[in-house]
Amino acid sequence: MCDMLLMKMNKPNFMHRTVPAFLFFLLVSSIQSLGSAKNSQFIVDYDDETGGIQRIANPSDPTNMNFVLRSDGSQYSWQTKEEAWGLGFASVSSAGATKTVHWNKVSRLEKTRNETVFEYDIAPLRVRIIRRYTPSGDFEEHYEFSNATRQKLNVTNVGIYTPFNDNYPDAKTCLVSRCQAHIWTGQNTSYVNAVRMGGTAPHIGLVLTQGSLQSYEIQNKTDSSAFRGTMILNVEDFELPPGAKYELSWTLFWHTGWDDFYKQAMRKYGFVKASANSYVSDVGQEVIASFTSASPFHEVRCSVNGRPAECQQHGTEVTVRYTPYEPGDLNFQFLYGKNRHTFLRTHVVSSKNGLIQKRVDFVVHKQQNKDKSDPRFGAYMVYDNELDRIYLNDGERASDDTDEGAERLAMGVMVALYLQQHPNPEYRQSLLDYTNFVRAGLQTEDYKVYSTVGHKTRHRGYNYPWVAHLYLEMFHLTNDVKYLKDYYATLKRFYREFGHEYYAVDVPVADGLQTLEKAGMLEERDSLLADFQQTADVLLKNGAAYPIQPESFYEQSALAPVMIFLCEMYQVTKDQKYLHGAELLLPMMDAFAGRQPDYRLYEIPIRHWDTAWMGKRRFGGDVFPHDWTTLSAFAYWRYAQATGKQEYRKLADTILDSNLSEFFEDGRASCGYLYPAKINGQKGQFYDPFANDQDWALVFYLLVHQSQKPISQ
Repeated sequence: MCDMLLMKMNKPNFMHRTVPAFLFFLLVSSIQSLGSAKNSQFIVDYDDETGGIQRIANPSDPTNMNFVLRSDGSQYSWQTKEEAWGLGFASVSSAGATKTVHWNKVSRLEKTRNETVFEYDIAPLRVRIIRRYTPSGDFEEHYEFSNATRQKLNVTNVGIYTPFNDNYPDAKTCLVSRCQAHIWTGQNTSYVNAVRMGGTAPHIGLVLTQGSLQSYEIQNKTDSSAFRGTMILNVEDFELPPGAKYELSWTLFWHTGWDDFYKQAMRKYGFVKASANSYVSDVGQEVIASFTSASPFHEVRCSVNGRPAECQQHGTEVTVRYTPYEPGDLNFQFLYGKNRHTFLRTHVVSSKNGLIQKRVDFVVHKQQNKDKSDPRFGAYMVYDNELDRIYLNDGERASDDTDEGAERLAMGVMVALYLQQHPNPEYRQSLLDYTNFVRAGLQTEDYKVYSTVGHKTRHRGYNYPWVAHLYLEMFHLTNDVKYLKDYYATLKRFYREFGHEYYAVDVPVADGLQTLEKAGMLEERDSLLADFQQTADVLLKNGAAYPIQPESFYEQSALAPVMIFLCEMYQVTKDQKYLHGAELLLPMMDAFAGRQPDYRLYEIPIRHWDTAWMGKRRFGGDVFPHDWTTLSAFAYWRYAQATGKQEYRKLADTILDSNLSEFFEDGRASCGYLYPAKINGQKGQFYDPFANDQDWALVFYLLVHQSQKPISQ
């Protein structure tokens, strides 16, 4: 059985939408007991038996979107009623024994005009959840954990289910009825900002007002890009003497976007906004961390990596300035008020250019197959950092995602781009060996592309533009026209094989057409332009609501390439329809990216499955950052070029810089960082040991920073 709570609403038109008769009756019944319908802000459905919330919606939303993943099996069979919003678990230790308890069956339920109270007797704990409405009409949840024994209890591993409706069945569904949940567990200043994927308000924000969150975890994660998982917020560990209780509260409210989210959170709930002038910096570059509130702070203290630092207070803002002298993370800790804490995290590299040089050197010396008896001779391959050797894609771990082709083509493109600015005979010979391997090993004579030298595995559309991109950069490097012919022939074969409706990634449109024209290959230029125009027409027609693709339901790495393609078509043709089509995608692109004060999260689009495919652990779940997030950076950069809006160039630089964290000072790399504290009960917060596809991040970094092509050597 469900009960429906309706809160006050600023917009009085919510009853004008069409609803089933039984639902209308429930609405009217609740309205009569709680107040005027025209002031309602929230619809909240919960299960009387478990106390878990099944629905949070805005009555004025014409799409009737539910911001909560239903836990009754109606969306996903594995999402059970015990995992509904507000339910949870904890480990309780007393007298040397530890017990895991779950609150998922209500012991007592009390309803009044203004609040509903759920109690759970789960010895040795008693959990009490109070749900009520704030004076402004927002929705508050208050959690009390009480010691029901005569002994001290140590309570750890506390998790509260908050399954936001962040999943990806298809583009059309996502744009109107799914959200991107941007999570920040920043101790006393924590939040979730759930932005609708279509970019249209109302969005919902959750702000912590009491207690502390230390991390989050993901449950029910699959390797599919269609399901992010069940989200769980982890409460700080605490002790409970006999008779004591620990309290935690958060409030949910509607907002129109990030700026409005911060404004409301600061004005109404004492929120502290943390930000930095740069989230990734070189050694010797000053980093400025800022902490801002709606009113002046009292009793502030600052530290960096545990060492005291000077707090500079100016009205409602406190800044901390710090100049790092060694690579690594910087944790800026901020203490304010009565023992309240929050922080932000930035990253320092020895130098950005130096890091790339180290990476190229590592690929050339460590990741190239140099066994002339192996048909993969010359290939740049996956590297196992644990075993300190090339992974040959053999044994039980062998898969299409760790072979010698496909995404690994990034290494060749990266080396070619690097050599255009930094001549090196040894690297050049390595690249020539690699390019010969691609042409003779991965392609047939007539330019059909495979992922392996045996041509017995998948024939995949994504591979064609990547091979073509390699040839284009080889032409820029060598001025040898054979590579330009290979670029052209590879893309023409792509269109013969896959047509004009395939959503490819990294199709070199503008540079390719302009280079063909400069080389006097006008017939080839016109032929490819005709293909590109047919594809662009499909992209314009579909917009963000593109059909399900062979490897994509709805994701940032399909949307960003569309924007790139259209921007480049505008650059080539100056036809405004292409620029207009790209601009229409901006709200959806922005919805993917958060603004949490951590270099792994700030403006980094959500990705949550890549390491399940590319990683050694085959372990997915919130991969922050992942190299394909730089597709968004490249899209923003192309848009800045087309419009002159330099704020998008700055945004591109932020994303590109953050992805440098996938590369290490000794030249090694990782295919992704698993950000949550746990995924499916296993420990997260680690870099996967495989260096695999991450070098696409450096491809786009170099493309942006080397935007003016050098004279061919």
